[in-house]
Amino acid sequence: MDQNAKGYFTSTDICATDLIRAYRLYGKMLKFPHLLDEIRKLFLSVLCKRGIVCMDSIRQDAAGQLEALGQPLSGQAIEEVIGILTDIYFARHFTLEDIENHINLARKRDAFQSLNKLMNSEGVTSSRIRETVREFCAIPKGSLYITPGESMGVRVGLLSRFISDQLTFLAVAKNHITIRDMDELMERIIWNPRRNGRIGGKSAGMFLAYKIILPLPAVNRRVCSLPTRSFYLCLERKTLNLKNM
Repeated sequence: MDQNAKGYFTSTDICATDLIRAYRLYGKMLKFPHLLDEIRKLFLSVLCKRGIVCMDSIRQDAAGQLEALGQPLSGQAIEEVIGILTDIYFARHFTLEDIENHINLARKRDAFQSLNKLMNSEGVTSSRIRETVREFCAIPKGSLYITPGESMGVRVGLLSRFISDQLTFLAVAKNHITIRDMDELMERIIWNPRRNGRIGGKSAGMFLAYKIILPLPAVNRRVCSLPTRSFYLCLERKTLNLKNM
């Protein structure tokens, strides 16, 4: 029994409309040429998880296309055709919104790797970390995220660097304050150029409480807006919470 008999999608199911969709998809991918391979890996993994193809079926399909073209079945040629078929199959089965979400997920993973590497490097300045966090958060949030398990180490690193390194605080905050929350906070910190500094103290507690209670129903939105209307002035050993009233 061949793979198509098992219900997998193959090139024999492709129509002209699929090629138009694939052309548009490829145009979106080309905006990030350094991520083409990673985007396709993500596309293919999703296609396999959904049962649309499997690795054996798409590899056999690619080999069949090369044979039809009269070209040798080299490993490189097969991988190239698998990439082309992956684009077509993904464009066929997913909406434009889905496509953009998956492309942005690949971008997030790439930006996250850069941030993670930076956080584990010595002698990195706070301004450089802020810039890298800002680049990560500039990617549209969408509906697909890096999992909390993947991001936990970076979350803790950012929290301990910019808010507080107290273990009791970190144990709670790491589950509620995200990388995007840290970007929001860092935009409102007035920095001492000579020191890194942490906001610490009551300001840290207020920001954490805000992130914990905000998702709860029937919360007083006026009270919850206070931290977002505050600026934090980092001095040598203390932080002033300046209300932007």
